Amino acid sequence: MLQNKMKTYIQHLIEEKTDAIGIYTTEKMYAEKNGFLPENVKVEEPDFPRFAKAYLERVNKETEELISAENPESFLKEKATFVKINKSEFIYIESDWFDYVGAENISFEHDDVFSTYKFLLGLKYKKAKGTALKEYFLQKAGGDSEKFEVLFNDKDGMWDVNFDSALLADFNEEDALEEMFEKLYSFLFQLAEALEKTE
Repeated sequence: MLQNKMKTYIQHLIEEKTDAIGIYTTEKMYAEKNGFLPENVKVEEPDFPRFAKAYLERVNKETEELISAENPESFLKEKATFVKINKSEFIYIESDWFDYVGAENISFEHDDVFSTYKFLLGLKYKKAKGTALKEYFLQKAGGDSEKFEVLFNDKDGMWDVNFDSALLADFNEEDALEEMFEKLYSFLFQLAEALEKTE
């Protein structure tokens, strides 16, 4: 799934290119590793943040009512502690980038009971991927199964997942939301790569 999506994405960039194509490091390394980035194509890091066009909402935890839609340019500069300070809220994000790695309905919140940050999302992988999916999360959690929950939703045909922010490499609550979501994307990209190897 990931490879086909990345091939299509990069081919589209090549067809539109003027003198160089803009690809972020994660995708560039993946394309080079899998041999579908032509050697004669000049590559540059895009000069805008990955989530510059993301759709963002602040939502009430209890009622799930929209508080406000936010401008990514300014709101993503807020620190991850935003949801700790604003305890009654969670942040919801939509981005084409998360579609590439099979994720949707992504939210980020602070769990006041356990004093941890959590991600909740849906993963569009087949039920048969369950073992590999759980193994990935277990490895990232250092063997602590209390730090995540992975359940298949038969109604929606996808995996409902929630996990502790500690599973992300170098998570820091002082990070800007932009940087934190970049780390989440990298985590999910690595998951997509791992599941691809089980096909």
